[in-house]
Amino acid sequence: MENQDSRFSGKFIINDEEKIGNLIYNKENGVICLFIDNKLSSEEPFGKTPQNIEVIYGEITSGHKVTLLDCEVVSHSTKAFLYSRVRYEVKFLIWGEHFDKSFKFNSIILKTTNLLEWSNLRGISADFDNKSSSLINHCFKEAKKIELEDYTIIFKTVFRSDLFSYPIPEKAITEEHLIITIESIKDISIKDLVIIKNLVLDFISFSIRNNVEISEMKLNSNNKKLKLNTDADEEYCIDYDFIIAEQKLTAYKQSIHDYNFLLSDFLNSNYNSKDFFDNLVKLQPVLNLYLMLTRYPDIPIEIIFLNLMQALETFHARFICNKKIDFKKRIEGRYKKYYCDIIWNKAQQGAKDILLLSRIYDMLLGKYDGLFDEYYHHTNFPEQLRNTRNYFTHYDESRKNNILVGDELEEAISILMFLLEYHICSIMGIDIRQKTVERLNYRKYLISYKCKK
Repeated sequence: MENQDSRFSGKFIINDEEKIGNLIYNKENGVICLFIDNKLSSEEPFGKTPQNIEVIYGEITSGHKVTLLDCEVVSHSTKAFLYSRVRYEVKFLIWGEHFDKSFKFNSIILKTTNLLEWSNLRGISADFDNKSSSLINHCFKEAKKIELEDYTIIFKTVFRSDLFSYPIPEKAITEEHLIITIESIKDISIKDLVIIKNLVLDFISFSIRNNVEISEMKLNSNNKKLKLNTDADEEYCIDYDFIIAEQKLTAYKQSIHDYNFLLSDFLNSNYNSKDFFDNLVKLQPVLNLYLMLTRYPDIPIEIIFLNLMQALETFHARFICNKKIDFKKRIEGRYKKYYCDIIWNKAQQGAKDILLLSRIYDMLLGKYDGLFDEYYHHTNFPEQLRNTRNYFTHYDESRKNNILVGDELEEAISILMFLLEYHICSIMGIDIRQKTVERLNYRKYLISYKCKK
């Protein structure tokens, strides 16, 4: 049903003129379109050339007001010189009110459908006794908050059940979902609020190794308050339905054990509230490369490998070291001469910048605590990673016999994922060392089991 078009007819203000139009939205594909028909005259048989419009106000036949923001003309056609049709693609749609293009909001509210386990805020439970009867309980758990310098991210649940209605319907539905509210201490533009929303959702997607499913979005502003009735003294902030022209992401089934970390792990970590969003902005290209694995699950294995290699190289340049002179000081101050000689070899000495192979060694060595020692100590695994990357990108025939293929390539992808996840979590103040050890040991078990068969 979600892939069907939702259609609404109404009146829309285009360049101070009232026009009849049709608003169409497709939730699955994330497309918002407005079609406006204009009657043509003999003086202008082709009509006026339409222009992009920052804001369009409308009122659909049900009486609801709508605000359309960032409206771009994508087509303009005429029919028998009688009327012209203009199609606008809309970036943002707000239901319920007309807002000026400069109006600012202070919070965005997201209703999710796959984060209850991650949040550990599930309130519903069922108890069974020996008489084959059951007792369904629900209690709201206290909301959890991430307090940051300019923002507060609030996690709470919403619960609805037909079991508590009277009479109970034959088909009783019970729902519980996690609500994420991102509040700014000051009012900000919709575009800035959406940027913050995307950063938060990307970080959560990384934490669960999956897409975050959003079923509803709402905007709220302290500057827009209404009274429940004309005699009331108290005013209330109203939540306005908010739709973005972006494709809906679908989550796939997984176990809680697949997560990189839970919400409670982050809350109990040493995260820096001041640098949280600064780090997420720096991480954005890294997370985009990483999250392609969840957003496009059918991409070829070669692209997965190349994305992870690029993500590691980008992470090293942004968070660890990006100047050759600083890199030499770094490795000499951290590692024994044996590894310094391997990293600072003749090729690296003669290179203008830090080589990919040097970055790989540096990230595998990490905190120099032996976590990934099997993949850098007395092994050519880093060289194989470099050769495979160069072969895929530059088709270096000379390295064809020393690249990773088949099961070895799949194994390398797993190690690269573990390595990248470990370093990203370290930057964000989250300790997943024990989880990484468990993942590495499990991979070894799978390989040994496959060899026995």
